[in-house]
This record gives sequence, structure tokens and C-alpha cells, in this order.
Amino acid sequence: MEDLAVMKLYAFRPNDIIDLHSQAFVDRLDWGLLERLIFDEGEALASSPSERSYQEMVCAYRQYKKEVLG
Repeated sequence: MEDLAVMKLYAFRPNDIIDLHSQAFVDRLDWGLLERLIFDEGEALASSPSERSYQEMVCAYRQYKKEVLG
């Protein structure tokens, strides 16, 4: 689920945003693992096509987390 969340945060298309906000999706997320995948240098950053793309995904994640968790 967490890998899928990272992929959806990178794309951040309208259908991805809907999926990410689905209560079933939110309930299944391991937020600690998701944070590690996003912020550990050997994870999302290492597989990102560019630094800009990675920074946009981090911004999308922070917005998403604020909306979902408050």
C-alpha cells in the first residue's frame, strides 16, 4: 500500500487524489513506513527522475497528510 501511495503522490492526478483520500486506503496505510519511503534517501529520492519531481512529491505528501490526518 505504501509503495502505491508513493506512486500516486508522484503522479497526483485527480483519480490518484481520490484514491489516496478513500477511507479504505487511508485505514490500510502504515504512516511510519510511508514516511520512511518518502524521506529515506535510499527510497523515493533514489528512484526519482529528478530532484524537482521528488520535491513536488514531498509537497504533495505534506498536503495529503495535512488533509487526511489534520
